[in-house]
Amino acid sequence: MRIALAAALTALSISAGVKAQPSPELRLPQATAPAPRVIPEQGESPLHYRLSPRIVLPLVRIGAGYHGRLPINGFEGGSAFSFDLHGGAVFRFGRGARAGLLTEAGYSYVTFSEHLASLGIGVVYGLGTAASSRDLDIPSERSSFKIALVPHAIAGHAYEGGAVGARTSVIVGYSFYALELSHQFLRAEPGQAHEIHIMLTSLSAFGEDE
Repeated sequence: MRIALAAALTALSISAGVKAQPSPELRLPQATAPAPRVIPEQGESPLHYRLSPRIVLPLVRIGAGYHGRLPINGFEGGSAFSFDLHGGAVFRFGRGARAGLLTEAGYSYVTFSEHLASLGIGVVYGLGTAASSRDLDIPSERSSFKIALVPHAIAGHAYEGGAVGARTSVIVGYSFYALELSHQFLRAEPGQAHEIHIMLTSLSAFGEDE
């Protein structure tokens, strides 16, 4: 009995000694952030697809102003009233592009008894951004200042006979209004006439910044 009690006390003391020993300190490795990854964008930007796909913009231009004949090549100088009516379209050079191809055809009347058909193809810069871009986190660009260079082929009746020629127009616009300054070369029965064409007109295409 005494032997068993002594053995139990010995085992208890050994167990208490083991529990009293300090446990080793736990050391965990310090966490590190992963290196940043640069993922190149493939294809078009998401902004590209949020711009309106409207590329073709109808255009109507009505103008009235001054037409002058230069006193060269045997022609007398003179001044007259002129009226123009053109219809056509602007083709943007891509989604939301501010530049485009301007095409138009129309009629030009001058009180020198000129009745001319006109066909023009040129370029325009300053188109407003399309409507859907206004929902983006970037400021939209409404059309304000525009400039266009449009050469025209002309043909019709002038100087009491048939006439053909060319008219080169520079058009500068702000908002809805525009000023057109043109040089017109006309080959008619009396000879080659050089004329100046100054018109108050417009240069706003339908739907460019609605």
